[in-house]
Amino acid sequence: MTGYIYEPSICITAGGAKCVVLDEDEYIYDKHHFLIASVSLPIMAQVIETPYLGVALTLDMRIAARLMAEKDLPLPPLKNIERAMGTSEMTSSLLNAITRMAALADESESIPILAPVIHKEIIYRLLISDQGERLRQSAGAQTHQIARAVDWIREH
Repeated sequence: MTGYIYEPSICITAGGAKCVVLDEDEYIYDKHHFLIASVSLPIMAQVIETPYLGVALTLDMRIAARLMAEKDLPLPPLKNIERAMGTSEMTSSLLNAITRMAALADESESIPILAPVIHKEIIYRLLISDQGERLRQSAGAQTHQIARAVDWIREH
């Protein structure tokens, strides 16, 4: 196992599987499931199925907060959220947006225009998913304090 600090991000894999440990909880994600971290978290991780090809997209929580302020944003399914990390089944619409974001690597001239739009779409799709409540809570004051504490630990 290797230690990392996961920033607020969505982690996906095109192949293989990875196990992430936060305290005593294990989260496993593969090509059918994604992992989301809604605040910066110190974790241990290990690839458990190879060949492994994965990517993490850092989430701009300011975009999430702006989207949450929009009155027409559909509410996610209600869940009791105790952790700032979770896994869910990958949806075709979320996978489509992430695939379009990855495809921008071949169109460097399009990145400045399209990447912010696709990034906003990915956050929107997460906010209306069963992980939406996790993101909503992270925009709140309590998890913001936890994120600041993790930043302090990282710096010191």
